[in-house]
Amino acid sequence: MRTATLVFLLCLSTLRLVAQEPLDAELIPDSLLRGSDAVIRFSDTRFERTRLDAYTEHVHYAVTVLHKSGRSAAGLRIFYDRNSKILDARGTLYDKHGEVLSRIGAKDMEDESAYSSYTLFSDTRVKSAGPVHQEYPYTVEYEYSIRHQAVVSYANWIPQRGFDIAVQEAGLELRTPEDLGFSAKVLNHEFEQEETREGSMRIHAWRARGLKPVSTASSRPHEFDFMPAVLLSPTEISYEGTTGSYRSWEDYGRWTYSLIRDRMDLPPETVSRVRVLTEGVSDPRERARILYAYMQQRTRYVNVVLGLGGFQPLPASEVDEKGYGDCKALSNYMRALLASVGIPSYYAEIGNGDQRQLKYPDFVSANQTNHIILCVPFERDTVWLECTSQTAPFGYFGQGNAGRYALLIKESGGELVRTPSFDSETNLRLTRAEFALDESGNASCGSKTVFSGLEYETASRLLSLSPREQREALLRYISVDGLELTEVEVGSGRGEVPDARIAIRGDVHRFAKTAGSRMFLGPEFLFSRTEFSPLETDRSLPLYRATGFRHVDSLTLSLPPGYHVVALPEEKETESPLGQYSLRYEQEGDKLRIYRDLRLFPGSFDPARFPEINDFHRLVTTGDRQKIVLQKNEI
Repeated sequence: MRTATLVFLLCLSTLRLVAQEPLDAELIPDSLLRGSDAVIRFSDTRFERTRLDAYTEHVHYAVTVLHKSGRSAAGLRIFYDRNSKILDARGTLYDKHGEVLSRIGAKDMEDESAYSSYTLFSDTRVKSAGPVHQEYPYTVEYEYSIRHQAVVSYANWIPQRGFDIAVQEAGLELRTPEDLGFSAKVLNHEFEQEETREGSMRIHAWRARGLKPVSTASSRPHEFDFMPAVLLSPTEISYEGTTGSYRSWEDYGRWTYSLIRDRMDLPPETVSRVRVLTEGVSDPRERARILYAYMQQRTRYVNVVLGLGGFQPLPASEVDEKGYGDCKALSNYMRALLASVGIPSYYAEIGNGDQRQLKYPDFVSANQTNHIILCVPFERDTVWLECTSQTAPFGYFGQGNAGRYALLIKESGGELVRTPSFDSETNLRLTRAEFALDESGNASCGSKTVFSGLEYETASRLLSLSPREQREALLRYISVDGLELTEVEVGSGRGEVPDARIAIRGDVHRFAKTAGSRMFLGPEFLFSRTEFSPLETDRSLPLYRATGFRHVDSLTLSLPPGYHVVALPEEKETESPLGQYSLRYEQEGDKLRIYRDLRLFPGSFDPARFPEINDFHRLVTTGDRQKIVLQKNEI
């Protein structure tokens, strides 16, 4: 009897396995479920180039959403423009057993401008879809094809499509004619690779299986430092009647130069005006400073992504007339202004921001850049200009452009150079503050703070605000509770290193807490909201800090009449891979001086050092929160 029952159960189990649909969530290996919000069941991407100026992109994939936190993985976004056409797009929603719940066609998808919130002119649109389904797990399958009538790049292939997503199987295929080349860069994984031929077509394929999820983390390195990926770039390019080559950065620069070569014309009256502005100024650097201020006053930034305009700047004369442009147009306009007074400069392509940069000098591609700045070489140094800002000081080009490769666009071709970095000592916030306590624990205070280097960005927004807005912003930012500001002065220096300067005076209600004959107070460094979140010791990604900084605070406390110090916190001095910290006290008569110095270093810090870094974080936090105790003198 037992044997018959066992056979019956085994038969039922076998029937269940046979009956399971391919997208049944139960078929996902346990090894891919741990730590995953979603699992890509299969994904196939194919680029098929048919001629110099055309290729077809075909994408087919299915993803199972395991939890509510993975819903974003179920969304579809297909970008296209006037040089591309969506040939087909469809989707299917499945339940947890892989049974069809509903289907969606291209006509059912949303279709809208891709950049409507911040772009003046754009022909880039996005077709999107996403299921409204609350029963987990569920699976969505999408398939679409796009015909591209221009070839300047292929989309980067990152099979995991995001954090906390595992992959059962994913493949990339590139089909290209024998006479049209490409380059490839493989990152962070040993993909299965294959090369075959079909007639005059070369076929290159990459495949990955069983990719475990990568957990999201703050302050992480660039995604190409850890995510499996394949980067592709065409060697021969064609875009709206222009052709070029990506065989070298020099060739890339020659094509870009052909787009900007004839865009520097300025109206005669503008040329006369700028020459009058710089008349009698012999120093080329000072002339450039004058013209940079002139450009900032006359223009504003708007984005333009319209056909060839996505690569080619508006003519300088049009920017001069309309008073606006994108990074390409404003940099080109500034280049024209400088040229009108005999100062040469170079249009420079760069990758701006944490997750986009020209990272691989050995791999020529358009996908590594997203921004244009201007390089102005002088006899003794070089100045870089961020032309999209109406407030940036001359020569300040921002953290997002610092310490990375840029491609100078010259008539002879492109030239890779590195932009300057801002070191920890340059990125300085220096505060000198005074607090005078009365017998009730209230205080009057005054301080002067200088934000220089990249710390300038912390305070630079204040420079463009009204006095009322400056006061409101400072009250939100300053870490002292009960502060009432009576005077606020905001300005900036004109040195080689940009800085913002803030001077305040005010009163603090209950600066010190009273208890009988004693007062208790903290150091209250005005701008020291240096807050650290504990690093998870099981985190897989390094802690990455692109830049460092130094915060130096000196605080003088005038004790209330008839009080003396009875307890001072322990002085601190420590160093870790992440930085250095010191806190010390000096007393002279009724004055107590407190000195705080915090340095954080740039770099990539391995998870093995997280316990040591967390200890450093805790020491800084506890040091800043220690209490000083005052005692009223006995009569």
